[in-house]
Amino acid sequence: MTFEQKESLPYFFSTLLALGVIVIVWKHRRSPGGKAFIWMMLGLAAWAGPAGLEITSNSLSANLIWSIVSYPGVLSVPVFFFLFVLQFTGQEYLLTRRNLALLWIIPGITLLMALTNNWHHLLWSSLVPDPLVGENLIHYGHGPWFYVMLVYLYALVLAGSVLLLKAAFSFQKAFRLQTLAILVSIPLPWLGNLLYILNISPLPGLDTAPIFFTMTGLVLSLAIFRFQLLELVPVAREMVIEGLLDGIMVMDARERIVDINPAAKKLLNLSAGAWLGQPISSLVPQIQQLIDHPQLKLETFSETATPTWVEMHLDPLRSPTGRLLGRLLTLRNITDRKQMELDLQEKTRELERLAVSDSLTGLFNRRYIESALQLEFERCERYHLSLAIAMFDIDLFKGINDRFGHPCGDEVIRRVSRELRACLRSADIAARVGGDEFLALFPLTSLEDGWMAIERLRSLLEHSVIDCTGEGITISGGVTSWFAGDKPNAALQRVDRLLYQAKKQNRNLVLKDAGQSDPFQVNPEELA
Repeated sequence: MTFEQKESLPYFFSTLLALGVIVIVWKHRRSPGGKAFIWMMLGLAAWAGPAGLEITSNSLSANLIWSIVSYPGVLSVPVFFFLFVLQFTGQEYLLTRRNLALLWIIPGITLLMALTNNWHHLLWSSLVPDPLVGENLIHYGHGPWFYVMLVYLYALVLAGSVLLLKAAFSFQKAFRLQTLAILVSIPLPWLGNLLYILNISPLPGLDTAPIFFTMTGLVLSLAIFRFQLLELVPVAREMVIEGLLDGIMVMDARERIVDINPAAKKLLNLSAGAWLGQPISSLVPQIQQLIDHPQLKLETFSETATPTWVEMHLDPLRSPTGRLLGRLLTLRNITDRKQMELDLQEKTRELERLAVSDSLTGLFNRRYIESALQLEFERCERYHLSLAIAMFDIDLFKGINDRFGHPCGDEVIRRVSRELRACLRSADIAARVGGDEFLALFPLTSLEDGWMAIERLRSLLEHSVIDCTGEGITISGGVTSWFAGDKPNAALQRVDRLLYQAKKQNRNLVLKDAGQSDPFQVNPEELA
């Protein structure tokens, strides 16, 4: 194998390696920085390939042609590296059309000077064949524009490296490995180029930058497979502040977790673990509901060591061109607010209960039961259902107050109320409608069954003993039932007349009347 063939092999190997990396990362081209990375590797191939062919050439003119052919790669690699860094670190908003045009001005001028160097020699001041190898190896003298180009390209590499270094200290561990891998790999070819410029290259007269790209490709390949370069992209790290009280989770376009702050871990009760790269649905099952309804603020109860209410909201993260980069999930602890809402609801229910309840007995009051009676009559009229209505009061209650005092009278009323509840079903409605007067409704109940319920109450009270009186209690009342065409006021008048009739018949009695006739023509004045 000749000298030229041996020296050209590393360049051709670098070309193949760069093309191989492009094939590997092609499926990730839509990831932030993916396209710029592919163009950067394509620039490497466009640089290393012609450089290898330049070595194999055996004439000055052919060497110059291949050198010029390699310049698009030489000039584009630093630019695409800088573009990749901006996209990778989430600063794609800087890539306006104006800024992109400015980035390419010096590379464009340099390429034009390479094509016209014979007229001005501003890029290459001289081309001298190597005294030992001959025209297979050309020593280039550098003109003033070469150093302008060199400073600019190195400035791009330096700026990109500084941005990556800064990102390495702000990204979480997984991203630091990605960033450090790039920091190690990208400067390698420029180290080779610097050795060439300073004329201290291990291969005198040869630009070893493409050879160093062999190592660059190897390191980047490791980053792609080991650290998931271009897979887990820090799309919004600058938005995530470790000290936020609100929880924040960042996910990529495939709904995989790329960042999570301590507040989110606490709200979701997450222990230490490798959550990065995991599907968000494994931690937040409601995520699809939030994706389908972007304006939704979802409230969920987290049964952690300290039960917590969490409000979740999802926002898309998009590039300036509108491409979806990922999503930002915000978690907020709303336990205090939720508890206030629950307390308010409880107080509202209590006020509503007090508005329809009797404070002494806890039974419904007159206003409520009159409204319920109207509704029950309308339902009976509509569906032809049965309904029993009962009214009673405590016999000789005024005497109890006079003999034992009003506190004892209150105790008697409460005792009657408790026993009344015990005799009713859950569907029945009872109310205290006067001092010692009670009204009860029995939906879907016949007259006979309604009468039996009140009769059972009467018998129970008759055989009970009140502590403050040492005596039992008797009641008198009446029971009627609904019939087609009946009216609430007419039914109340019937049971009221039955009550008076029971008192007229020596009390401790419950009378009943179906209501179709009115046999009790009792004059209230007779019972005064």
